[in-house]
Amino acid sequence: MDLNPLISRIKYNCNISDARFWGNYSLCGMLMRMRELYRSEHGLKPWDRIDRTTVANWISEREALWEELEGSDFLEITISSKRYHPFDTKNINSVLKDLGLLYGAGYGSFLKPTFFLGKIKNAYEFNGLTVMTIGEELCRDLNANIASLQGKSVILRESPLLELLWSRLVEYRGRRFGGLLSHLFNAYGIHKNTTSIEDITAGLHKLSEDLQEILILHEYGESSYETEEFSRLLIAIGEDREAELRLRGLRDMLVDLSPEGPLHTILEKRDEDMLIRYLFLFDPFRKSLFPEIFRASQETIQSGDWSPLEEVCTDTFGKTSAYFSNILRNWKTKKETDSIKHLLSEFI
Repeated sequence: MDLNPLISRIKYNCNISDARFWGNYSLCGMLMRMRELYRSEHGLKPWDRIDRTTVANWISEREALWEELEGSDFLEITISSKRYHPFDTKNINSVLKDLGLLYGAGYGSFLKPTFFLGKIKNAYEFNGLTVMTIGEELCRDLNANIASLQGKSVILRESPLLELLWSRLVEYRGRRFGGLLSHLFNAYGIHKNTTSIEDITAGLHKLSEDLQEILILHEYGESSYETEEFSRLLIAIGEDREAELRLRGLRDMLVDLSPEGPLHTILEKRDEDMLIRYLFLFDPFRKSLFPEIFRASQETIQSGDWSPLEEVCTDTFGKTSAYFSNILRNWKTKKETDSIKHLLSEFI
C-alpha cells in the first residue's frame, strides 16, 4: 500500500491545526517546538546537528504555509477509496493495524486538534488496556504528547520522550550543580564528561523505557477519571488557559495519588530510583500547584525516610479527591464555568 497519500492528508490536517493555534505558544516554546517538528519531518534524532540557516528558512516557509491554510477545513482521511472523519480513530486504526501503524487524533491543551501517524514498535495488555509504543513517526503536528489515552489504549510516543530527555540533558550539562538530574542521568551511565554518543544514546533509550512504567500507570489511573462529564467540562473551560491548566493539574495529581497511580505505587514499593524518575516528569506548573509533594519527595530522597512523603500524599489525596468531586458535582448541577474557575482559584 502506498502510504504517501494518507500521510499527505494527515499532514495537511496537522498544518491546519498548527496554523490555527501556533499563537498559543510563547516565543521560546514555539521555537523549541518548531525545531523538534523540523527534526521529525526530516528523520533526525534529537542529538543530530542541524544547520541554523536551513532551519530558519524552513520556519519561514512553514509560517507562510500557515497563513495560506488559516481558515481551511480539515480533510477526511481516505484509505483504499474509503473516507473517514479525521477524528474517527477507531475505524481508521481497524484498517491500519495490519500495516503496523497507529493513527492518533484528539484534542490537546487549549482544545488544539492534534494528529499523528506512527509505526507500532510493540503492543501488550495492561489491566484491561492496550499499551502501544510508537517508534518512528511518519507525520505529526506541533503538539506531541508523550503519553495519552485513546479509548481503551495507552499510546506512548518514543520520539517526543527522547526529545524531552535530550533537552533536559543539555540543561543538566549547563548547570554548575546537577541536583536530581545528576542522580537521574548518572544512574544510566551519563555524566557531564560523557562524550561517547553511543553511550549517551544507549543510556537515554534505557531511561526512556524505565520512564514508560510511570507514564503507563498515570494513564491507567486517568482511565478511572476520564468521564464524559469531565471531557465536557474541559471543553467548556478551554478558552481560559489558566483555568484549564489548573483543572488538568488537579486531575493529574489526583490520578497519581490514586491506588492505580504511579506515586501510590512508588510509596508501596519504597522505590527511590522510581521516585527520582517520577520527579523528572513532574512538570513545573504542577510543581507550583503542589510544592509540598515535591519538597517531601526531595526530603525522602535525601533522608531515606518515607513517612513524611506518605503523610503529605495521604493528606493531598484526600483534599484533591474531595475538591475534584465538588467541581464535577458543581458542573453537573449548574453547567456554567464561573463557579468552577472560582473553586479552582480557591484550591490551587
